[in-house]
Amino acid sequence: MYNTNKIKSQVPYFFFGKLTCILVIMAAIFLMVLFILPEKTASAGNTTGCTYTITSVKIEEGDSLWSIAKEHYTDEFSSLTNYIAEIKRMNGLSSDMLYADSYILVPQYILN
Repeated sequence: MYNTNKIKSQVPYFFFGKLTCILVIMAAIFLMVLFILPEKTASAGNTTGCTYTITSVKIEEGDSLWSIAKEHYTDEFSSLTNYIAEIKRMNGLSSDMLYADSYILVPQYILN
């Protein structure tokens, strides 16, 4: 006959061993992805002598994303269209609608 008490007492340790093994493998994969994969960097043209800043702009009556972007756009950004897309992304905007007396964040480069 089998000793069922011995088998029952080993089941939790057996399960705990598999769970621990799975957690260790998942942690190792996470660390590999975090530290081994190359970083992705974005450049916005020649920024030598410039400082990247983020400015808060108050929306006035009649302002649009286009007019604000034209006012703050510099050659360091790839295009005005991409610059507007960046402003929308920074502010979590899904449309071009702006409301007077509110504020948006605008990235810009300032010469040193």
